Amino acid sequence: RGEAGGEEGRQLHIVTSAHVVHPFAFPHYYQEQMEWLRFVGEGHVTTRLEARDPEGRVVMELPLRPLVHRHPQRDLAVLHAPDDGDLIEAVSEHGRTVLPLAPAAPEEGDALEFVGHCLMEGGGEGQEQ
Repeated sequence: RGEAGGEEGRQLHIVTSAHVVHPFAFPHYYQEQMEWLRFVGEGHVTTRLEARDPEGRVVMELPLRPLVHRHPQRDLAVLHAPDDGDLIEAVSEHGRTVLPLAPAAPEEGDALEFVGHCLMEGGGEGQEQ
């Protein structure tokens, strides 16, 4: 369980795509369809963790700390709940689980599995899978 007041000592991390929580930092992802993003900055962003049912209705919502840790070169960000215990309780109540991080970095030759959204290049236009 992390410290309620500071970032150090955190044991639970919410890992997400940086373009989701900081879309203004990725204007090339959105181009003309969202020109208004050039007027948006970090001060305009609030974050929360949601769980949704199969019909898309929000069944759990937990406000997150305002500090977003964004990787300097990758589309990756880490966020935190105000209290790790509240996060565990909220996700557990709705049938979700907290996944452990690997205790050490993978070694060369280790098998890795990536799960999630993938944008494939092909024929001049991206294809989603």
